[in-house]
Amino acid sequence: CMTSRRPPTLLQLLRALVGQRVTVELRTESAAIGRLEEIDAQMNICLTDVIYSARPEDAAQQLGIVYLSGRHVRFVDISPDVDVSMAVSYTHLTLPTKRIV
Repeated sequence: CMTSRRPPTLLQLLRALVGQRVTVELRTESAAIGRLEEIDAQMNICLTDVIYSARPEDAAQQLGIVYLSGRHVRFVDISPDVDVSMAVSYTHLTLPTKRIV
């Protein structure tokens, strides 16, 4: 019997990036840049050491910790210096059973 490997999902990719700096843009045009601390199955995100801007033309605010609801996330930008394939291949991923937000 032949087993096939499934490609990593978007959630698995993001879980592999815990500890890395990412930019999260929300559907409201706001953006948060910070260290990815946690992400759950609903794509709720916890960032620390955050630089937050409500709109591109607004001044940025420095915040300690931010929780972002997954339903408001438009996209997550991964820094070009992160080796995504390496991060995914070295991470054994399990989805948490609890929500963080």
